[in-house]
Amino acid sequence: MRQSNGCKAALLAGIVALSLFLATSSPVLSQEKLVSIDFNNVDIRVVARYVSELTGKNFVVAENVQGTVTIISPRMVSADEVYRIFQSVLDVNGFTTVKGDKVIKIVPKSGVV
Repeated sequence: MRQSNGCKAALLAGIVALSLFLATSSPVLSQEKLVSIDFNNVDIRVVARYVSELTGKNFVVAENVQGTVTIISPRMVSADEVYRIFQSVLDVNGFTTVKGDKVIKIVPKSGVV
């Protein structure tokens, strides 16, 4: 039984489509990048820059957001986890995030109404 060129092309297109689907949806093939976030007495603005570069989020840091922070993480974490940890670090240091249209403001909790 001979296949026409049209059938061969359709079969090849189906195999390529299935391969692309598996490559983009399989947790084994498309694992999220994990990073280490151990910081010892690091300026909070340096940590904010690291989180911004890792997550692609834009931050505007208020002038009075200052201090050093320590983050101890015994395991590698995803970018989403890094952002949640960063929010916790801000919280325990008296700061918070306020989501805007295209930026996230980092401000003292007392300045949030």
